[in-house]
Amino acid sequence: MGASKRMSEVLTINQGYTVVRFGNVMGSRGSLTTIWQRQIDQGKPITVTDPAMERYMMTIPQAVSLVLEAATDSKGGEIYVMDMGKKHNILELAKSIVRETGGEVKVIGIRKGETITEDIMTEEEKGRCIKRGNFYVIV
Repeated sequence: MGASKRMSEVLTINQGYTVVRFGNVMGSRGSLTTIWQRQIDQGKPITVTDPAMERYMMTIPQAVSLVLEAATDSKGGEIYVMDMGKKHNILELAKSIVRETGGEVKVIGIRKGETITEDIMTEEEKGRCIKRGNFYVIV
């Protein structure tokens, strides 16, 4: 997580509000799957920044469920995170899409500030989180 996103979370929590932390929401405006669909529609190769790139994925219904869970159950000052299972290798995901749609995958190189892998929680947060069904609540 970048410094500005983390700072926003801290400020929000310190005001007594609840934070909802998302993975990559597939099908949303900024999602890599939406970007890839646009590239396919334009006859361009699907771009991947690095072959080792991994990300957590969630669907739009999962994201909505997470927000509703937080809105219903939060007391304020908490972080809600969906248990998204394992990280997905972006290159493998791109290859599976290309197998279905045709085309090719192009590796373009990692961009400044981008990380190869992501962690949904820090080690410190893992020590103080509570598992609630498909969610974690960091208190």
